[in-house]
Amino acid sequence: MESYTASFLKGCIYFKKKVNIFHFFSLKPKFPVFYTNIFLQPSNVFVLPTNLRGQRLKCAFLRMLIPYHANLLYTYALFKSRRDVIFTEKCLPTDTMTKTIKLKLLALCCCLGMIQHYTYAQQSLLTLRGHQAKVYSVVFSPNGKYLASGGADRTLKLWDAVSGKLLHTFAGHRGSVLAVKFSPDSKNIATASVDGTIKIWGTSSGVIIKTLEGHADMVGTIDYSADGKWLVSGSRDKTVKLWNVNSGHVVHTFGNHPRLVYGVCFDPTGQRIASTSDVNISVWNTSTFQLEKTLKGHKDHVMAVSFTTDGTYLMSGSRDGTLKKWEVASGRIAKEYAEPYALITSLAISPNGFYLVRGGKNLKLWDAKNAQKITSLRGHFKNVNSVAFSPNGQMIASASDDQTIRLWRTIAYTHLVKLYIEPRINKWQKKGKFEKTDDYLARVNESSRREKVYEYTQQAVTKIGLEHIDWASGKNEYDADNESFKITFKDFRPIYVHVPLAEAKQFDQNFKKLKYKNASFTLANAYELAVLHVDIVNPANGKKYVYDSQNYVAYNASKLTFNFDPISVNTNGRNSEVGNADFVGGFSDVDVKLPKTQMNNPNAIAVVIGNTNYQKTKRVKYAINDARSIKNYLVKVLGYKPGNVFLINDATLADFKTFFGNEHNYKGKLYNSIKADQSDVFVYYSGHGAPSLKNNAAYFVPVEADPQYVELSGYHSDIFYRNLAKLPAKSITVVLDACFSGATVFDNISPIVVKSKGIKGVKNGVLLSSSSKDQVSCWYNKKLHGMFTYFFLKAIHNKNADKNKDNQLTYAEIYKYLVDNNEGVPYFARRIHGIEQVPRIQGKDFQKVFVKY
Repeated sequence: MESYTASFLKGCIYFKKKVNIFHFFSLKPKFPVFYTNIFLQPSNVFVLPTNLRGQRLKCAFLRMLIPYHANLLYTYALFKSRRDVIFTEKCLPTDTMTKTIKLKLLALCCCLGMIQHYTYAQQSLLTLRGHQAKVYSVVFSPNGKYLASGGADRTLKLWDAVSGKLLHTFAGHRGSVLAVKFSPDSKNIATASVDGTIKIWGTSSGVIIKTLEGHADMVGTIDYSADGKWLVSGSRDKTVKLWNVNSGHVVHTFGNHPRLVYGVCFDPTGQRIASTSDVNISVWNTSTFQLEKTLKGHKDHVMAVSFTTDGTYLMSGSRDGTLKKWEVASGRIAKEYAEPYALITSLAISPNGFYLVRGGKNLKLWDAKNAQKITSLRGHFKNVNSVAFSPNGQMIASASDDQTIRLWRTIAYTHLVKLYIEPRINKWQKKGKFEKTDDYLARVNESSRREKVYEYTQQAVTKIGLEHIDWASGKNEYDADNESFKITFKDFRPIYVHVPLAEAKQFDQNFKKLKYKNASFTLANAYELAVLHVDIVNPANGKKYVYDSQNYVAYNASKLTFNFDPISVNTNGRNSEVGNADFVGGFSDVDVKLPKTQMNNPNAIAVVIGNTNYQKTKRVKYAINDARSIKNYLVKVLGYKPGNVFLINDATLADFKTFFGNEHNYKGKLYNSIKADQSDVFVYYSGHGAPSLKNNAAYFVPVEADPQYVELSGYHSDIFYRNLAKLPAKSITVVLDACFSGATVFDNISPIVVKSKGIKGVKNGVLLSSSSKDQVSCWYNKKLHGMFTYFFLKAIHNKNADKNKDNQLTYAEIYKYLVDNNEGVPYFARRIHGIEQVPRIQGKDFQKVFVKY
């Protein structure tokens, strides 16, 4: 049985067998209003993006014919629940017939725009309102300062491209303004109108400089040549005209178009014009006025054409739902971008040729090189008539029947990274046909996938950087006092290279001939690239200069939420370390390339708690991430068995009592898990601590606890340490990234110095805690960890705390690294947050070895 669910407002759907149509109707037939929540089940291929669910769409009275199969019996059971209408199809004799019906319903819903394939959705930055009717055209000025738009209100409007402020309204046409173009120097604006004329306006003055008359019907498309001397126009009179801008005279009329001309454009050299009418594209020579070639391949009206910036290719968009990339020289199709039911009306190519945006029933951004859909630009609720890229390629403008113009970011580099990583991870994590399950589980787990994500992130960012940087475009400035060059590349952050004064002149003289090698890149933010490392060689003398940024992490992948395929493997009931499909790759430098050791501690037991999502007080941002990283180090570095590490995210009071016992019974799960005198015990906690406001006693705060009543809902630290002291463990290590002063959970009180005996009564126990006395514990946002946890892991990572180079770390060495006033927690807490945070250590044998490499 197949189910289809729809949700409408004041409406319903029914199948009218006799006339073989689906009727969509409303209690107010003049203006049916639909809620666009439609799902096809059980298939999960089509889902409605969250930001559109429940959106009300006004539409005209709709009908859609669906051929009726006489051999099928359709029975619809109608159930109403609030606004939900559920239809159930029964009596479908064969799978083929079932598939046919699903496809027909799918086609119907796609045509109505009610189902959309799931893609990454991007929201607009600015919405420009000012037109009183449909907006037909929008364009950026070549200098990037302005936007110009024309619409059905018969006006041309000039906008500030940065702020979106309306600067001026130009009136003069007697009909709708259908097309707008800036001259190459941005000083003039040309407009084409339903009144059959083309007007040229002064951008600053707003005065009509010229009116070009010659077409016998409305003019719908225009373009300037790159030198600004010529203008080309297309009309409903089935002609294309070439104009001399200075004289205002027609130089030549290109006829033989079967219908109205939808689009015209010059190539970058001005030697060719492309025009589109009906299903074909004509390419004309502007010197001989002869037809060079006709490009055939579309199956419906071609609405828009545009040459690439180098003139090698021509892009076209058609109502047949395809975008085609044509080789101009050969006339063959190089690539095709298919979007069924898109009804494409307009297109634009980014200046660097990497991106393609198209308008129509909706707005989509494509990867022009790989013919891959990148994102949907959502905000317009009616047809998109015109699209344009800014001169630097970082912004997109769109004009719509909804009377607005919207401005969008072109694309976040982070999304390109995501597109690179996801298919590679999905391929990597598949179980091989001849791969044993044990081998697979050893290869694919949370830790190894994190490492793989990091590896692919570096690859992706370097690939994107190499594709986007133009080494030849570099410019330099020299600081003689500091003997360094500042070198800037378009769309990249500057780099600073030390070049001795004696070599600087020759470096500058050969600047355009410098060779850039071994380059790697980083994302400074979601929209900005930066050079991470590059070797610069001066071929004149063979000398090499190195630029190396200190920021060696490609990008904090917590900004990326990946949609990896779920991992499913039959492990015969065995517990697997494989994560699920919704993987968020949050990592910093301490989370990748973990140090290798020979440590093996099969009897060791650990309890690791990360409390982030508190119900009655502030979240602890990175606590769960901290806990996962700690577990990773315990297993991968310290040799703990995965099954002996109890990882608890968002621990409740019941969890604390279950593992550590209560005031009457100390034999909790931790006690029952250890082997007497053989098990090393490790306890880690990241989350809130709080003092009692009555007696200053210290409490751990479970996620459901109310800090105001911590005596009733918290876990007393004295019980915690007293019960630890009764464990027959070989050794006990406690690491706490929490402050107990109350500063982070109570408002309007001063930090409290808590009363706690700590680990003093625990035999063979060592306590490392994140802060002292009445201090608070802070986060290291850039590293996605608590400040203390980050430096605790960093002490172990790459042997950073092993100052005597003996390939082992004692507790004393780790503590010395943590409290370093120049490189440790105190320094970075002051530098980043302006607070004092000094970790502390308690216990007896601080010279005991914690890590052996």
